[in-house]
Amino acid sequence: MREYIEKTWGWNEEFQRASFAEHLPWQRFQIITVGPIPVGGAFISDSPSSIDLEMIIIDPRFQRMGIGADFIRNLLRRSRTERRPVRLRVLKVNPARALYQRLGFVEVGEDAGTIEMQAEP
Repeated sequence: MREYIEKTWGWNEEFQRASFAEHLPWQRFQIITVGPIPVGGAFISDSPSSIDLEMIIIDPRFQRMGIGADFIRNLLRRSRTERRPVRLRVLKVNPARALYQRLGFVEVGEDAGTIEMQAEP
């Protein structure tokens, strides 16, 4: 994510470490695997009204293989079962935005650096 954060706000290592530890504690990440191989992670927050995909990270060696898309499709199936939308924020410069659009997410808000997207169940 560094490349996209740097393009959006600039990079401050100390701030990034502190912010990540506060808002995205590693203990709450789900490990994404292909067979026995860990290839990424995702942080999901649940509320009564939505499922929030706070972050998904796929190791660059495993990107563009459909792994992230499959993970999100499973999240969307869960969304339909539970009748709650999936929400996320994506940096405007992050090419993953196109993936989210292909999977049915629509833009519902934005600020200077990010776009809020949502997929209805």
